[in-house]
Amino acid sequence: MKSRLKKLSIPTLVGLSTLAFVCLVLPPMIMLFIGFVTNMDKSDIDVLLSSARLIGVAMMAGYLTLFVVLWFFFLDKGDRKALFTSGEPILRPFPLIFLPLTGGFMFSYILSPWRTVVPERYDFLSSGGISLEAWQISELTFSALLIMIAINILAPLIEELFFRGMLLQGFAKEMTFWKSAVISSLIYGIMHFEGTSNLFALAGMGFLLALVFHLSRSLWVTIAAHAINSFFTIILNLTVLARWLSLRDALKVQLMGGILLIPLLGWLVYELLHHHISLNEVPLPIYEHAPKGEARVYRASEDPELQQEQEPKE
Repeated sequence: MKSRLKKLSIPTLVGLSTLAFVCLVLPPMIMLFIGFVTNMDKSDIDVLLSSARLIGVAMMAGYLTLFVVLWFFFLDKGDRKALFTSGEPILRPFPLIFLPLTGGFMFSYILSPWRTVVPERYDFLSSGGISLEAWQISELTFSALLIMIAINILAPLIEELFFRGMLLQGFAKEMTFWKSAVISSLIYGIMHFEGTSNLFALAGMGFLLALVFHLSRSLWVTIAAHAINSFFTIILNLTVLARWLSLRDALKVQLMGGILLIPLLGWLVYELLHHHISLNEVPLPIYEHAPKGEARVYRASEDPELQQEQEPKE
């Protein structure tokens, strides 16, 4: 059975993303309105906002989870094997797994001065409370372990199915890989709502995840890469470690991790040039298998099913 993904228009995909963003920001906006109308103290508003942001995160996570489960497992019954693997990999997957992690370190280090230019309380994209401290993770307790499992297993699975499995490939119907990767990655960064500097860092990591999917042809690889990145982020941000690491030390850790991106990029460029692989083709949608190294641009007009639907009825 063919995938229905090719029948989703780009405005529909943008609308689905916008609805998820509304779920995220609506509770804080309501709390701000209530605080403004009732003339609440700033301290009380901050407490309400912290809770409202967590509610927003939970609403967006619930929406994405429900939508992904309904779409991929009930509405769109394509080839289940191709759901996570769209063909033979173009490059070896194992080195690709560490590309988003090292890239995330490098982007965070490069963009760290932005936090001094725009303080968090003046950053309109700052979550202000969506952090490990907001979840009261100050040590490795059982509840903290459950939250870490959710962040490291469920979040990568749901987010990769939505952002790389649906948005990236949905946009790729009508545009090049580069454009679809940039647009889906910006949406990925915005929907995390973690400040302007983190927006660009997360968008950069999202672009690397798109590149990993494109070269590995497998969502399993991007899920693994996403989970590894989330794991290291949690470990480095635990307040237990924060007591040992000053801000300067944390920047050193980011720089050391980011430096590892250089040999990975060198390997990537060498492999692409050595095997004469062009990234100008659009990644094939899921549920369709592509031979190793095949380079062709997919357009919705090439789908025989869609062509039949578009033919005028006599």
